[in-house]
Amino acid sequence: QGLLQQYKGSGSTQNKLVTQTKELVDAYIELADIRPDPTKEKPKAGSDYTSGLTKLRRIRWNANEGRVRMPTLGEGATGDGSPDQLVSRFGEKWTYPGGITIPKKITCFSTDGRAFTQVVKGGEDPRSDAVSSQLFSVLGILLRGDVACRQRQLDIGTYKVIPLDPTSGLIEWVDNAASLGVVLGASMDPNQPSLRAKYNPTGMAHKDSRTKMDAQRKKPVEEKAAALGEIWKKTRPVFRHFFLERSESAQEWFSMRLAYTRSVAATS
Repeated sequence: QGLLQQYKGSGSTQNKLVTQTKELVDAYIELADIRPDPTKEKPKAGSDYTSGLTKLRRIRWNANEGRVRMPTLGEGATGDGSPDQLVSRFGEKWTYPGGITIPKKITCFSTDGRAFTQVVKGGEDPRSDAVSSQLFSVLGILLRGDVACRQRQLDIGTYKVIPLDPTSGLIEWVDNAASLGVVLGASMDPNQPSLRAKYNPTGMAHKDSRTKMDAQRKKPVEEKAAALGEIWKKTRPVFRHFFLERSESAQEWFSMRLAYTRSVAATS
C-alpha cells in the first residue's frame, strides 16, 4: 500500500494508472464473487447472465483517458502486445462456459476497438495456476533453445493467469480451442455433436458416465474399479476420427496427428 501511494503521488499519469487499476481489479473481484444460489438451479453451460457487472459497466475509458494495458496481453495466446491496446470497456453480459467454481467468460474491448475474451474465476486460489503457467513458459523457452527440439517443433503455448486476491483470478481465454472432454463426449452444442455421440451412439453417454462415477465417491476402491470397468466395456475409442474429419489428404492427416503427438510429449 505504501509503494502504491508513493507511485500514485509521483504524477498525474501515474495517479490515473493506479486509480484505474484499482477500479478494474475491484470490478473483476465483484464478478468473481458471484456464487450460485444453492436453493436455485445451477447455471447452464453456454447461458448468458448479467449479474455482478455493476462495476465493470462503469468502466468507460476512451483512448485519451485509458491508462491500463489489456491485462491478458503479453506472452499469452492472443494479441500482439501493442501498447495501444488499453482497457476501454466491457460487454453487457457474461457467459458460463462450464466448471465447478462457476467461471465467467466476459468480453473486454480495448481503446483501439479490439475485443478480448477473458475468464474471471472465484472460489479457489489462482496462484497455483499462475505458477504452473510460468513454469510452462520457462519450459517453452528451454524447448525453443534446444536444436533437436526446434527441429521437431516442440513448444508449449501458454495463457496468462493473473491472481487478483487469494480467491479470485483473471485468465486469458484461448480462442478456437476446445477441451478434450468436450471433443470426445461432453459437447452441449447440438450443431457440433461430440465424437462419441457420432461414432459410439450406443455406448454409455458422457453424462451417464459422470453420474455413475459421482455415485462411487464414498464407496470402496474395489467398487469404484468395478464401476469404471463397466464404463470401459461400453466405451469405444473414437479420438482417431478427430483428425480424419479435419484433414483432406493423407499428408494433412499425418501432420495433424504428428503435431498432436508432439504436443502431448512436450507437456507430459
